[in-house]
Amino acid sequence: MRSRTPLALALVLASPLAAASAHAGDTAMTAVPAGAAHAPAGPPVPLCVQPDAEVLPLVGEVRDGPATVRAGDGPSGFTVRVHNTGRVTCHRVHPVVLLLDEDRALAPSQLRLDFHDGRRWLPVRLRHTSRNENVGVLDGGQSFRGFTVRPGGRKDVRLRLAVREDARPNRVAVQAALVQHHDRDGHWAGHSDTYTFALRGADGTRPARWRDLLVGVPAFPSTGSTRTTP
Repeated sequence: MRSRTPLALALVLASPLAAASAHAGDTAMTAVPAGAAHAPAGPPVPLCVQPDAEVLPLVGEVRDGPATVRAGDGPSGFTVRVHNTGRVTCHRVHPVVLLLDEDRALAPSQLRLDFHDGRRWLPVRLRHTSRNENVGVLDGGQSFRGFTVRPGGRKDVRLRLAVREDARPNRVAVQAALVQHHDRDGHWAGHSDTYTFALRGADGTRPARWRDLLVGVPAFPSTGSTRTTP
């Protein structure tokens, strides 16, 4: 049940629709231009997802984020906790972050996303998909080889997100696909739950509507839960 695709295409795996297809063994995806990811070449590492595996080994949880983000304010912190439930160490793991807003109005130019590689903050290049999602792979350029998560271990990946002051009040969901870089390809290794927050306007205005953000959009397969902040 291994899903295999060039790492530059791993961005689209963050889409819940593509995720459901990939989990079922379907390879239908929307192409992303080459160069979207720049994970450096390195010595071969073992796959942490075996071809006959029925369960993906990595389980993610988006946590420690705010209930509300205000446009124009400084960055807000989030954490993606990655738990390796398998028996093999997962090397070169690159989370792919999906930001899905209720009004499908946010553009990459209005968002600033960074992640911490353990030494420093690095920017994440966000791309806008045909489904009006904003997705970015935590590749870190040529100097970053991804995260390592040992069997039974957990890795906290710190994120910070800032929204430009011209963004309208909205509601935003955050998810993460967990992809292992192997032999110049990206291999689907797991996914996170869903974390939602309210985006206030620069003047403090709350979102006008509070409907179900994820209606009609399948969650990542087998997550079992969708978390919403108060």
